[in-house]
Amino acid sequence: SVAVTLNSLLWAMILLLLIMYVVGVAIVQTVTDYRGENLTSDTSEIEQYWSSLVPTMTTLFQSISGGVSWRDPALSLDEASQPTYWAFMFFICFVYFAVLNVVTGVFCSSA
Repeated sequence: SVAVTLNSLLWAMILLLLIMYVVGVAIVQTVTDYRGENLTSDTSEIEQYWSSLVPTMTTLFQSISGGVSWRDPALSLDEASQPTYWAFMFFICFVYFAVLNVVTGVFCSSA
């Protein structure tokens, strides 16, 4: 029973990592384009959360796990791109209400 649960945990973590990777790449691309077009403006808040892929994926993980309020990174994304802001909001809703609930259901049914 423990081995089955650990196997489910492994696949759930891989799924979550893959979702965060895909969303992270899209966000980093948009933010990089924005920073290239706005060299004179202050982008320090954007760079705090979205400077490259690793900080972006860390921000995404922190946003869904309570490490940082999702509002702060969302507001910095809103400055860069409105569609990216809405994609981030969709990511938060999708992961909270779909992925994490399904993972919880799988664990409850396999235990």
